[in-house]
Amino acid sequence: MRPGGGGPDTPGWRIRVVPNKYAALAGRHEVIVHSPDHDAELEDLGDEGLLEVLEVWRRRIAAQLDDGAAAATLIVNRGAGAGASLAHPHAQLFGTPVVPPLLLDELLEFERFRNRYGGCVLCAEIDAAGERLVHAGGVAAWVPAATRFPGELWLAPSEHEADVRLADLRPLAGAVRRALIAVDTATGGAPLNLWLHTAPAELRGAFHWHVEVAPRLSSIAGLELGADIALVTVDPEAAAEALRAAWPQG
Repeated sequence: MRPGGGGPDTPGWRIRVVPNKYAALAGRHEVIVHSPDHDAELEDLGDEGLLEVLEVWRRRIAAQLDDGAAAATLIVNRGAGAGASLAHPHAQLFGTPVVPPLLLDELLEFERFRNRYGGCVLCAEIDAAGERLVHAGGVAAWVPAATRFPGELWLAPSEHEADVRLADLRPLAGAVRRALIAVDTATGGAPLNLWLHTAPAELRGAFHWHVEVAPRLSSIAGLELGADIALVTVDPEAAAEALRAAWPQG
């Protein structure tokens, strides 16, 4: 994004998208640099600056899906403990030739829930959050009932919506900024991972797009790897209480 114009690789840009130098997927692995400011995390950009970043995320997701990717997964790694290899804040976008296993599992669960109960499993999760609800509004934020990470936080539009390409991103910008501040405060600045799951290129069932924020307060060890069972020592209600207390009002 270069509001004042200018040539490639010259000063004046606000957001840049470049191919990953060490691409995991040839031609479909991008780096989205959020700001020329080396120290500016997403929450430091303000609601308007973060909205611009989200718009670029959406445009690149759309471009990947339109160009033949089966699905697009956007991630942010913050801190060495979360796998970040570059200090300058950025996101990565992967356009995969198949639907990734985790997203496929989610799609199957959405379909199973709809067939058995009707409606959307994520809408039902938001409605049933209770003491696990951190923030209500156009974008809800809550701690899942079965967390995989201490202080894990999910965000999703309160109204059912499958595809982030069709979303109003303004309320998401404010919610993401506040969520990142709250997680950083509640966890003492722990490393974190963030990812966005949206509908694949060919959605044949139910889905509800969402953002997941995973603080990395503990390591993944043998039980998690050997049995795919997460050991979490923080009660979801207690985690939500800490996040609510840290959630900024402005």
